[in-house]
Amino acid sequence: MVNGPDGGLVSPIPRSGRLLSPSPRPTSLAGAKVGLVDGMVNPKSGWGRGILDAVDEELKHRWPRVEAVRISRAQMGLHEPFRWAAAMAAKHAALVIAVGD
Repeated sequence: MVNGPDGGLVSPIPRSGRLLSPSPRPTSLAGAKVGLVDGMVNPKSGWGRGILDAVDEELKHRWPRVEAVRISRAQMGLHEPFRWAAAMAAKHAALVIAVGD
């Protein structure tokens, strides 16, 4: 809980929402393009880069022909998550997203 604009507490739990089904998992990533998304609140901290460096190494170890593409996506500001997800799905077989901070 955080302080709201009127000084009261604001709950991080949404009042409404819908449950989405998970995307199907690819059976193999051999020759696939995988997006490694750094969505950390503070990208200068390097946490996201460090996490994604380790994921990149593991992907290349398991699937030497995988193409890992780095993507930066800010967590703050105006977002259109469904449009962004559709655009990423059209370009990548899978995404690994580092968020938080």
